[in-house]
Amino acid sequence: MIFFGIKSLPETRVYWSKDHFVGVPTVQKVKPRNRFDKIRQYLSLNNRLYMLTQDDPGYVKLFKVRSLLDRLDSRIHEEYQPSKFISIDEWPNTKEDGFKQYKHMKPVKRGSKVWVRSDATNGFVSTMQVYTGKKSDGQPKHGLGHRDVSDL
Repeated sequence: MIFFGIKSLPETRVYWSKDHFVGVPTVQKVKPRNRFDKIRQYLSLNNRLYMLTQDDPGYVKLFKVRSLLDRLDSRIHEEYQPSKFISIDEWPNTKEDGFKQYKHMKPVKRGSKVWVRSDATNGFVSTMQVYTGKKSDGQPKHGLGHRDVSDL
């Protein structure tokens, strides 16, 4: 999966394409596509016994990977001190995940958002936040961008 970040394609299935210009032989040799899809379908980094139902007020959309994201965030804060020049940006994500939304004013119309705070001198990401939808605390005073920048 790390390789998917190095060579970005519009959909995961394209890595196994028979087209020599698009398919990636390195990925194809490691694992068959159907096996990869099955593993990804059931991959969970948290105990599913503790997963709440979607109608529960404490439900967390990123439950399956929340522990990994939290651990990664804490380790970055322990090990890396960004410079005083930081940049906050939105990374569009077109991969298949459960958080797709329609963004009519953007070049990439459908996908999810990941807000990142990075060091402007070297581009190293020091904090990230996956946008999973509206917060339940009602209408924000200033708007989505303001809220997410303040949270970072």
